[in-house]
Order: sequence, then structure tokens, then C-alpha cells
Amino acid sequence: MYKVWVTGHPGEGNQNSNNELGRVTLAVFREKILWLSTDSIHPTIRRTMSHLARPAAYTGLSAVSMLLAVFSVFTNYQLVSGQTCRTLTTFNAGLTPRINNYGDRVRMVPPALLEEDSDVICLQEYWFERDMEYLLEKVASKYPYHYSELHESIGTLTSSRRKRIFPKTPCNAADVMFFWLRVIPCSTISGCLPAFFTSLPDGLTCAAAKCAPVFKAFDEDCLSCITLSATSIATMLDACKPEGFTYNNRLNGAGLMLLSKHEIMNASFTEYFPGKELTIQRSFIEAEIKDLGTVTCSHFSAAFPYYFEYDLDFDNYAQQQRAEMSVIHNRYASRDHIMLADFNTGPQVETAATADRILTGEAPGNYQQWLDNGYNTTYMSDDGRCTFCNENPLVDVSNNAIDYVMFKGSSYTASPSQRTLDKSPPLSDHYGVRRTICVN
Repeated sequence: MYKVWVTGHPGEGNQNSNNELGRVTLAVFREKILWLSTDSIHPTIRRTMSHLARPAAYTGLSAVSMLLAVFSVFTNYQLVSGQTCRTLTTFNAGLTPRINNYGDRVRMVPPALLEEDSDVICLQEYWFERDMEYLLEKVASKYPYHYSELHESIGTLTSSRRKRIFPKTPCNAADVMFFWLRVIPCSTISGCLPAFFTSLPDGLTCAAAKCAPVFKAFDEDCLSCITLSATSIATMLDACKPEGFTYNNRLNGAGLMLLSKHEIMNASFTEYFPGKELTIQRSFIEAEIKDLGTVTCSHFSAAFPYYFEYDLDFDNYAQQQRAEMSVIHNRYASRDHIMLADFNTGPQVETAATADRILTGEAPGNYQQWLDNGYNTTYMSDDGRCTFCNENPLVDVSNNAIDYVMFKGSSYTASPSQRTLDKSPPLSDHYGVRRTICVN
């Protein structure tokens, strides 16, 4: 495959005198790309070239500017015949009953990912096994390789024998009894119950501090499921309770799943805090993908203003996020790799040309640490729009850009990043980010 992109903005000129030459130059350019390709045109190339073929895309561009834009593809961005390039997307699907339109969005995501057509997709917040099964059934023809914490092996989520004989849900009957007989009484006696009626975070913050021994004795998956699902008793029970021997819906504790068109030669799942219980588990998938190298898929802790972890010693989630980052930095101190994640950190931007580029910033110091540690992301200069946006009806906070496709090391070059999966109605409270990365 070949990477092709053009950056820049239309200048001011005589549109009547420049369009014809620009179109001829571009037609010749497109013909050469088709001739150079050894396979079908990559979706990133096709979208870029079809956009530039429209006169409206370069109206006002001088002939010299058009030629410079075309030649910059060959000089500045190193178009290399035979170079292996893959398009990668990170997307937080937000598939929890706590985010509106959950059931509809479960059905909307698979066709959107097929249309996205990336080579590798890192998904976050695919929390429930039944949602994972539904997705994998719909995308199987395009993504035969996949992996998560729940997978028995690469490409196999659960065998039919396991589903039939050993059903598993986040909470079993004993967990439900423990919740009503231990968790609720402790929360009541400790004075935390009124806080739960104010908000779930307020209640959990109080209970994590005052009922930590009870929480540690409670099943971790069951507590996580309740935290993720409890908009009401009904939604909690639907997602978390056992259903005899016909209902298999394990909790995917970190919410991560990696999809690939190309062979995943090996893969592993690692917790950031092994041996510790977390209200929401934080982990990463590491995979070796054929002709691409090491790909890491993760979801870092959000820098919430509250803190309700009961088995960790941090003061807040920004500190916890830095500790998670340190695990990655130490693991890959001398190893090149590609990092796809909901990083839950991003810069503050106070003024911008459009409202969706004005960003509140989330733990911006942590974002800077990624850059200081040698990670390459050009999203802010390439696109710069929020990926968690208050224009999205599923979001009720200020704009932030917190989702990225980064890489570290000299093994790779890349095209500009772009926001994607920003459909209406929204698929999630997040939008995705897409980037084509080539192996040097």
C-alpha cells in the first residue's frame, strides 16, 4: 500500500483561471497513484483524492500552490512504493446503560466499523460479553482476528461448549445477596446512602472511604457491573444478574477489544495494578500484528474530580492515570510500538477558529508527558477538534480531545490524524480518531 495525503488551506486567487490546470494536474496524479498501487486503493487515499477532485475543494488555489501541494506528497511525506501501511482507529464505544440509547447504539456500531474499514481497531468500553458477541458476528468477514481479556484464544471469544455448560454473568446469586445484606447496610450505617441519591459518584466516593473492607470482600466484577450499569435497579439487574444456564454475559473488566484484518501473531492482556481490586479495572492489550509490529490498546483512568477506588493509595484519578502511564513508559522504554487509546488526557486550547477546537483540557500535564516521552501524535495540528464534545447529545460537559493514535520510535512514519465515527445520531459519547501508519 501507499500513503498519500495533502495538507494546507485554500489561498485567495482567481478561481476561474486556476481550476482547469489544477484539475488536469490532479487527474494525472490520481492516475499515477492507481498505477503505483498493487492492490485496491486504500480508503484513506480514496477519500482524500475524491475530495481534492471536487473543484470546491481547491477553489481559489493558485496553480503554483496546487503544484506545491502535489509535490509535497512526494517530498515531505515520502511516498514509498512497497511500503507497508495500515490504517488504525481508536474508538470508545461507550456501551453502558448509563449512557443514553444504549440498546440502539449496540446495533449501530458494527455497520459503522465496517464502513470505517480500518485495518486495526482498538475499542474501549465494550463492557459486556453479549455486546462483544453481537459485534464479532457482524464483522467476522472483515475482522477474523480479535482479542480481549475474555478471549480463550486469538479469534475465539468463547467456545460453544463453554457457553452451553458454564454460563457466567458479572453477579451470581451469592453476590446479589452480599450486595443487599452487606453493601447496602454498610452504606446506610456509614451515612453514605443519601449521597447515592445525589449521584452515583458521590455515593461511591463516600462508600469507598467508609466501607472499603466490605467492598474488598465483594466480587470485583459484580461491583464494576453495578457501577457501570446502575441508572436504576432494573438496568442493574438486566446487565448484572444471573439467568440460569442459558444466559452468558461475562463482564469484560477493562472494556477493551482489539480487531484486526491482519494476523495477530500473539497477544496478551495486562492489568496496570495486578493484585489490586478496582471499581473500574484499567489494563492494556499488547498484540504483535503481522507486517506492523507491536500495537498497544488501552483506556486510561479519567481525571474525575472525585475518587472512589478503595484498594489503591492515590489521592485522585489524575495521579492514578500517571501511574498507569508509568507502566507503559517503563515497558516500552526502548521498544518501538503503536499506542491506541482513550488517553483521558489532552491539552487546553482557549482560542480557536471553530468552537469544536476550543478545549477545556483534561490533565494537560499528563498529555505533555506523552510528548516528552517521545510519543508522536499530530492530531492537534492535523485536526484539533474535540473527540468528547458538548455538541454531542450524549455529553454534558465541555469539549476535550482525549482520544489518539500515537506511536513511539523510528520504525514508523504516519499520515495526519483525523476525527472519525462522528455520525448523527451519535454512536457514542466519544468520536473516534483514525491514522495511517507505515512501517519504515
